[in-house]
Amino acid sequence: EGPEPTLLVVGGQFTMAGNVNANAVAAWDGHAWRAIGAGITSNSLPPVIYALAAYQGVLYAGGSFSTPESVGNLAKWNGTAWVAASEYVSSNVVALCVHRGELIMGGAFEKIGNLSVKRLAAFDGVAWREYAGGTNGFVAALVSDGDLLYAGGKFTQAGSELVSNIAAWSGTSWNNMDFGLVTGTNSQTGVASMFLAGSDLIVGGWFDFAGGTP
Repeated sequence: EGPEPTLLVVGGQFTMAGNVNANAVAAWDGHAWRAIGAGITSNSLPPVIYALAAYQGVLYAGGSFSTPESVGNLAKWNGTAWVAASEYVSSNVVALCVHRGELIMGGAFEKIGNLSVKRLAAFDGVAWREYAGGTNGFVAALVSDGDLLYAGGKFTQAGSELVSNIAAWSGTSWNNMDFGLVTGTNSQTGVASMFLAGSDLIVGGWFDFAGGTP
């Protein structure tokens, strides 16, 4: 009786949560782990969930998986089972974020079914579309402050703007955020995660300089 408890939903690469069978996704209610349906299964390699988001009351999971039901890299929970949240996404979905009434998706993909996108796409509850001109490389993290959408990853161009692994979308243009984040040795560089703490955007990843500051 009474309302359902608030759940912490966790995704990753696992088959057990506590002593409960859970394929790649599970929920913690404050006292115990519970499975969410049969979880995410995959035809070949073990499934991996990289990102979770709630949009219009529906839970979405993005990652690296191809299920026997032809769900590719993006799924949603319909209350009974995990089903396709779009046509087949061509490669990994790594970031999900709700921004200005849309679900924004980032990753390594370049197609959703026959729709060409450039590693960024938006869903308005009805259809998917390319978002903000996309990027020329991998998108690993997305954060919204309600006004700006921040995208981080490993890319040097967002839309037509030259950037360094991070950029902010205003709704009409990209900002390069003080020349972004780079390494001094020009080796692997990029953003792995971002978190909004009050008015501060906290960024982590592989870099030695933020806007020229060590």
